[in-house]
Amino acid sequence: MLCDPERREANAEAIAGALGFCPAHAAFLRGLEGSGAEIGAVMRRAAVAVRALLEPGPGHEDRLVEILFGAARACPACRYAERRLGSLLARHAATLRSLTRGPERTPPPLCLPHFRALLAASEQSDLRHWIAVEIDVLSAVSAPVDAPWIVVGRPDVPPASAPAGAVAGCAICAAGHGARERWLESAKESVRLDAGEGAVLPGCPDHLLTCIQSGDARLAARAVQHARDAALRTLWRAVSRLDEEDRRVALEARSVFYRPKSPAFVLGQRRKALRPLWRCAPCERTAAARERAVGQLLAYLGDQGHRDAFGREQGLCLKHFAEVRLIAPSGAMRDTLTAVQSAKLRTLERGLAAAGSPAWKEAICRFSGTV
Repeated sequence: MLCDPERREANAEAIAGALGFCPAHAAFLRGLEGSGAEIGAVMRRAAVAVRALLEPGPGHEDRLVEILFGAARACPACRYAERRLGSLLARHAATLRSLTRGPERTPPPLCLPHFRALLAASEQSDLRHWIAVEIDVLSAVSAPVDAPWIVVGRPDVPPASAPAGAVAGCAICAAGHGARERWLESAKESVRLDAGEGAVLPGCPDHLLTCIQSGDARLAARAVQHARDAALRTLWRAVSRLDEEDRRVALEARSVFYRPKSPAFVLGQRRKALRPLWRCAPCERTAAARERAVGQLLAYLGDQGHRDAFGREQGLCLKHFAEVRLIAPSGAMRDTLTAVQSAKLRTLERGLAAAGSPAWKEAICRFSGTV
């Protein structure tokens, strides 16, 4: 869809509205060597659209702030995948229900991330059933490392990774990438020494996949086992919470003052128990490193000489530009950030306009960052 000439304008508008892609989809796009020209044409239009918002104009600042606020979580590819997943789950829910409620219940081969999505979209009458099915699926795998997709899923995109030199431009990307590399080394060391694993093992699919593809078999096995055990604990905890909620409602119903709650409210309260509660150590470390980098950059830009030097550097990717500009004080600091970003986008547009230019990869990094 991204390379479809008929959807070029719509795709460019979506990319501009999200300020690029998530790091994982950006890494996937950088690997599409045969589609560079088509991707470059879309990215050039997106760069023009974003640069227009950075220029003074009626309504530009309001629209820009609206985009900046949602940029950290926005990705047009993720949004498209979520819409497809929602329709698939709705279409197959009845089939899954009939397959798993027979006398010999056989859980369908759905991975943990897709089971979570199914739980989040289920009706109240199905919640306990899906929890029981998920517990069966996870408990049936004696050695999760032999079937890691049960826990991690089979992602359509690789884990976010930075190509050589890609993080050199954005200081915040570089800080996050460095934190990720340090975490991976500490995780390998902790597993090797059999000490402190709980403080370093991941909980999100992206970092789990990083462990699996790290080349360290022991790290892969421990990480997948840790995630499977954490998921099972969360599900058993959810069963207990649902039981407590049922007992509470039954007790309240005995009162003469009892008024039934809205079914939507009750369903929302039940779904609360299904949210994952375990932490992801590498996500926390990366976020902390980015926050420190943002603080250091704002302190750096407080000096006029440093602001002039910043204008001669590569600047920030658009995702981290959004994060920094939102909290930068109005005045010279915010104006410098905006002017530098506008100049970098103008240079990028010229590079993308050249036939056969490799600037499309630079455009993906400029928009989406790498971490």
